[in-house]
Amino acid sequence: MKTHTNGTMKRMALWSLAGLALVGALGAAPVRIELPLEAPVLKPGPGRDIALSHCLTCHSAEYFTTQPLLPRAYWQGAVEKMQSKFGATVPAEQVAPLVDYLFGSYGKKP
Repeated sequence: MKTHTNGTMKRMALWSLAGLALVGALGAAPVRIELPLEAPVLKPGPGRDIALSHCLTCHSAEYFTTQPLLPRAYWQGAVEKMQSKFGATVPAEQVAPLVDYLFGSYGKKP
């Protein structure tokens, strides 16, 4: 009868565990996670298309819908900041209609 040394037993145990891990990994099904698509829900109104095409490239719809009601000056400054600091490509002729939309939909009325 052959006896094994302590080192040999450890190696055999490690190889056995490695083999079991390999068999388990080969038989395991891949995990697939699907996140729901975000459907942007902005209030309807003139200028909404501008917000959808320019604002939602970086922001989620919730960015607007969860803001407190803010004054027109805030929305004007926010649009200008997005252009100057973050490179938002809102054409100059669309800034006023965009600010009107943001203020009209999500602004604090006097």
